[in-house]
Amino acid sequence: MKRNKWPSVALKHLVRFGNGRDHSSVEDVDGQYPVLGSGGPFAWASEYLYDGESVLFGRKGTIDKPRYINGRFWTVDTMYFTIIGPNIVPRWLYYWATTIPFSKYATNTALPSMTSGILGSLRLKLPTLLEQQQIADYLDRETAEIDAFITELGELSALTTERLRSEAAELLTPPSQRGSGWINAHLGPLVSIATGQVDPQKDPYRGMPLIAPNHIESRTSRLLGLETAEEQGADSGKYLAREGQVLFSKIRPTLMKSTLAPADCLTSADMYPIDANSGFLTNAFLLEYLLGPQFEGFAARESARVAMPKLNRETLSSAPISLPPLEYQHRMVKKMQKARLHAREHLAEVETAVRLGQERRAALISAAVTGQIDVSTRDVSVAEQLRDELEVHV
Repeated sequence: MKRNKWPSVALKHLVRFGNGRDHSSVEDVDGQYPVLGSGGPFAWASEYLYDGESVLFGRKGTIDKPRYINGRFWTVDTMYFTIIGPNIVPRWLYYWATTIPFSKYATNTALPSMTSGILGSLRLKLPTLLEQQQIADYLDRETAEIDAFITELGELSALTTERLRSEAAELLTPPSQRGSGWINAHLGPLVSIATGQVDPQKDPYRGMPLIAPNHIESRTSRLLGLETAEEQGADSGKYLAREGQVLFSKIRPTLMKSTLAPADCLTSADMYPIDANSGFLTNAFLLEYLLGPQFEGFAARESARVAMPKLNRETLSSAPISLPPLEYQHRMVKKMQKARLHAREHLAEVETAVRLGQERRAALISAAVTGQIDVSTRDVSVAEQLRDELEVHV
């Protein structure tokens, strides 16, 4: 493949753009034609807008996720579909489209937009039809293998989380024999939930870390980053938390986002700083309880009763808790901290592997469609190389 001989062609000379249309008049649960948006098919239609191979581009909203489709379909009015000309292979066009720096061309409006005029003016180096077909076939094979590997990594991550959950369930379940010292109680009398808020724009609060639910990894208690209230542009009231307090996310509680305050800090109004009554309960054990299956079941039942899943302080106080003696709490916390640390490390390795896989996938597509690699002479699978490399670490 001689890239230097590929002609530069504007996209408008290779395809025509069609406008998607509102689907409400044709939506039918028994319809046989998919209705496509930027996220893929989401409904069915009794009629179709186009029949054949096409690449879809976002017009408003999500504009950076082109999609390939083959067959009869309807697409919404925030999408363009393409009517493919004779000089371009649709699957090659799709792979090329994924390399477009959409943010560079999007209109400067509150809702990102892309016009067909801008899309049509984009220029590309056009291989021969045979070369396009070879590149598309190669990328179909390689990206499918990379995607399958990334899916396996996701399953591995889910298995790690489930093992941690099972270990917590075992350690938090009261023994069956009498005289074990466990008691059944409700959370309210055992904890103190913070009240009153401070102004994050005033000293010393503006320079303190501000922790919100998005800063906490689901189910592991890991903090994903720390920024001050000033850095986050905070302007509404926040709770003041002390180092070592439990920070509990009351919004969408089944995501299990709780952690221990790493230092004196602020929390968003969507979180409660909580202190345990040290005569009965430790903050470290309280955290394990809030991340455990007993509380998860309670949170799922209670949050399902309201439109916006959340637990207010009254509902949180009514949560049932199986409370072991303090001595057992200390032992259990040490075991769970060790298990949680191992899970965090493993999840971080998987996350790194997924990110590397996604980066390699994008780089491979870019290199292939721009002629930086000659796919007709590549004998070693990039996907296999990636798998061999990452399986050493995960």
